[in-house]
Amino acid sequence: MIQINLLPWRDQERTQQQKRFGMVVGVFAGFGVFCTLVFHMHYSAKISNQIQRNVILQAASDQEANTLADLNKQKKKLTQVDQKLHYIFELRESSYRAVRLLNELVLVDPESITLQKIVRNGNAITVSGKAKSNLQITLFMENIEKSKFFAQPVLTEINGKENTTGEDRSFELKIIQKG
Repeated sequence: MIQINLLPWRDQERTQQQKRFGMVVGVFAGFGVFCTLVFHMHYSAKISNQIQRNVILQAASDQEANTLADLNKQKKKLTQVDQKLHYIFELRESSYRAVRLLNELVLVDPESITLQKIVRNGNAITVSGKAKSNLQITLFMENIEKSKFFAQPVLTEINGKENTTGEDRSFELKIIQKG
């Protein structure tokens, strides 16, 4: 029988299998590197795109912040102008009240009473004057009560002096001014 030596054939087969294994490993390693590069490039492009979006959004946000700051300045100026106008209207109204106060006092004041001092503090008015008798002061208080402009007359002080011409009464009266 013939003896066949299979060792060289096995060695050849083994080297071919090692070459095939090396090629398969190289192909899969190359494929892995290729996939890694593709994923890296894809996500790198997404990141740079997002960075560009963030820059655009930040610029828009800064522009809106500047617009908001300008609007706040304008609002502040508008409130200052509004306060000044309110003050002017209030001043105008109070000057009309002073004129109306004097006109109404002339209407309710009897001729025999002399008003010496009028002090207004808000809606509270203090009137000081002289009268010939208590009846005239009472008439003055009744006229005040009937007036639509005044309310709640309160006599706080009354002093009487007797002169050669008759009695003189000095009085102080507190009144509330309506609207």
